[in-house]
Amino acid sequence: MMTIKMIPVSSENIQSVGYNSEENILRICFIGNDILYDYDDVPEYIYEGLLNADSKGKFHRKEIMNRYSYKKLVDPH
Repeated sequence: MMTIKMIPVSSENIQSVGYNSEENILRICFIGNDILYDYDDVPEYIYEGLLNADSKGKFHRKEIMNRYSYKKLVDPH
């Protein structure tokens, strides 16, 4: 699994997010599980929009979920 620096966020649903700008991969860790989601081909402006959104969960549902393919990864921590 590639290393992506995760940033804790203030959200009821999302624990932390990270982004790999070389491969355009957005990684999200949701609260309450040990699964990371890597979303493929996500533009950097979407990642920045998620970080700056008042509601990270609503932004995820509207702008990311069902728009980008993803892989589930087990968090090794």
